[in-house]
Amino acid sequence: MGFFINQRRIKRKVTWDILVKFIIEPTLSKADFVAHELCLKGETINFDEKDEDTNYNIRMMLSYYELIASAYAENTIDRKTVDHFRSNSMREFYILSREYINEMRDRLKRPSLYTEFENLSINYFNQKK
Repeated sequence: MGFFINQRRIKRKVTWDILVKFIIEPTLSKADFVAHELCLKGETINFDEKDEDTNYNIRMMLSYYELIASAYAENTIDRKTVDHFRSNSMREFYILSREYINEMRDRLKRPSLYTEFENLSINYFNQKK
């Protein structure tokens, strides 16, 4: 019994470490701010319309969300915590960045780029609206 309780605590700690990283890491904090501002505008995020700094921040958030989605899919983080604290942000950012993601896949010839984030946003977070 103690083993399972300890496993839950470890999973919860890892989850919090990942989720608060955007607060303590200045680069990720800025990327989160840029993503939030883009989401507030509610406009589709297109690759060609953004300056290099904005593109960098968008890619930073996409990579961060891909990390969370991969850990979520592998059940290595506490799903309830992610659901509560980031699911709405992740879903909204995915909806607005779909075209951007597809453009990145085409330009880099990497069709699986950000697929964990995409799958989580489409298959799970959309059901929780």
